[in-house]
Amino acid sequence: MSYYSNCLKVSDECPVSATPFGYAPSLPANATLLAIFCIVTIAQLIQGFRYQTWGFTATFILGSLCGVIGYAGRVMMASSPWSHVGFTLQNLFLTVGPLFFLNGVFLCYTNIIETYSITLSRINPATYPLISTSVILLPFILLTSGSLLQSTSAVGFTPPFYLSTGSNIVIAGLSFQLLSMICFGVLHADYKIQVRAYPEQLNAYAENTRASRRFMYFYIALPTTFLAVGISAIYRMAVLGQGWGMSFMKNEIGFICLEGITVAIAGYALSVVHPGYVFRPTEYINHKSAEMITDDKLEEAWN
Repeated sequence: MSYYSNCLKVSDECPVSATPFGYAPSLPANATLLAIFCIVTIAQLIQGFRYQTWGFTATFILGSLCGVIGYAGRVMMASSPWSHVGFTLQNLFLTVGPLFFLNGVFLCYTNIIETYSITLSRINPATYPLISTSVILLPFILLTSGSLLQSTSAVGFTPPFYLSTGSNIVIAGLSFQLLSMICFGVLHADYKIQVRAYPEQLNAYAENTRASRRFMYFYIALPTTFLAVGISAIYRMAVLGQGWGMSFMKNEIGFICLEGITVAIAGYALSVVHPGYVFRPTEYINHKSAEMITDDKLEEAWN
């Protein structure tokens, strides 16, 4: 693959085949994905204000905005495959965006533990927001720095060896991301075993929530988002492992299916079945709230 820092448009001296992807991105496909992520962003914003789920809303809006910016970059490249700005935007934001969706999944785990039983969890659910943020931080730094190195090298602004260096850093970030997902999966599997083994310790105040249809849908949407993010990470590792300019990198259909659609599904799933809708304050009561209610009733009885 050649690198032309002075190429601004397709010409005999700057053919499409010499661009980092080797093709001009499809305008209909990428514009559709851009629209989907715009819808997810708006839906999350509306539901965030409605249900006041600020932590989850913030992380999911960041993830969907990354999709908006990233696919806006690919739309720019559809009309101008040599757009350095478009390439940098899509390469950076589409790489880090799924991390925010993954963090949203981790944050939802606190609600799941409170719905079943706090006492059966090996980790205090109150610490999950801190743990999830800490776990995501290292991959975020690696993916951001690696993507920027890739972008500057691929368009010819920095030496070519920065491209392989950036790719290795991104692969390291994706590896840490997948490792955190495996650890999360093991913790969740262990917790489900505890729940089935000790049903008498389940939170009686959240029984209606557990039995609701919306909770069942949520338990479908959550792993769907989780698996979609995982597929995206594995795909990117495969592409970068094969190398720039190779068949995986030049296959836009593979990118649209294994990156674009999967991450769109991740954002869409928890926008349709929003945790604020599932864990309603008027119906969902966690252990701490139950204790407060009990204390209030005892105080009223004494008075």
